[in-house]
Amino acid sequence: TDENKWPGAPVGNDNSVWAGGLNFQQNIGETSFSFSVGHRNRSKADAEVDFMSTVAPATGAGGADETRLSQAQHAAHTAAWEAWEYATQNVEKNKLTGLTGTDDATRAATLAGIVNDGLAGRTAIMGATSSMMKGDNDTFTNLGVGVGFGSFTFNVAYATRDQGSYTAAPMPVRMTPAEMIAHAGTITNGSAYDSPASGTAANQVTSGDTATHIIDTDHMFDHDMDPDTPDVAESPQTADAAAVNDPANETWMGSTVVKNKQGEWDTWGVSVTYTDGPMAVSLGHMNLETGAGGERTGTMFSARYTLAPGVDWRTSVFQVEDSTHWNLGGREARQDVNEGTGFVTGIRLGF
Repeated sequence: TDENKWPGAPVGNDNSVWAGGLNFQQNIGETSFSFSVGHRNRSKADAEVDFMSTVAPATGAGGADETRLSQAQHAAHTAAWEAWEYATQNVEKNKLTGLTGTDDATRAATLAGIVNDGLAGRTAIMGATSSMMKGDNDTFTNLGVGVGFGSFTFNVAYATRDQGSYTAAPMPVRMTPAEMIAHAGTITNGSAYDSPASGTAANQVTSGDTATHIIDTDHMFDHDMDPDTPDVAESPQTADAAAVNDPANETWMGSTVVKNKQGEWDTWGVSVTYTDGPMAVSLGHMNLETGAGGERTGTMFSARYTLAPGVDWRTSVFQVEDSTHWNLGGREARQDVNEGTGFVTGIRLGF
């Protein structure tokens, strides 16, 4: 356990909870009126949120205290970590085949390389990861109104919730010109590349005495020998990329703690019911919107007819649609759309 980090908060623990509600009903002749309101506040233990900071260390980019990762480095370390976890799971289907080498010793060395790369990748990612305790109160408020006129009843309801939860959202940051130059000196392929040259061009990366790349800090991600050509093919996203013309090599991998918009939602519903002797029909509609921009709707028509005491025929037709946006801090990650229609009928017996 890193002694510089807070331990994770216990899940489901509440510091305090209070709630209040009010219900009112009144009949005036053939008119009925109902009203309800409620509120709940739950003060919960803050949760630990992990994020990757892009704040420069005191020594600057490439210094002894540098823990930040470029997007390319993060992608490579993540892939190595996943490969290590996959290879070391005690599951038959995850056993690796086709390891380099024809003898057991060579194959074992290849597997050891996967393990070492995975451990190094995990260490690098964890070293670049910070955490903080962040959370607000979980609140829920509801309101309902109903009015009846003879055989008709109209209802309106509203509810809102804020779960007070936070999460980490991607926030990559472009390197400064100085950081680009310093970081380019750390991108090596064996001993092919040295530190930025100190000769005629301070923003020049050399191989021996030959200039191989010029970092054009005036144009975003233009890092080949010709600063006038902005369109440069990207190099593979590897931890030790041989070229420095990949945008992922000049952007710090970062994230920030933001409110979890999926934990915020508002919902409302309306319905009308008509009752006449043994028959009753109703039509209702409900709409829910999340703080992330998702929307869920449902409409249902129901009918009931009393055939005999304790014997009812009931049927319902409903249609629902879920257009859910997964949004973090204004950044939409994806959108899922699901919809369906259903029909239910049957006899209900009551004794």
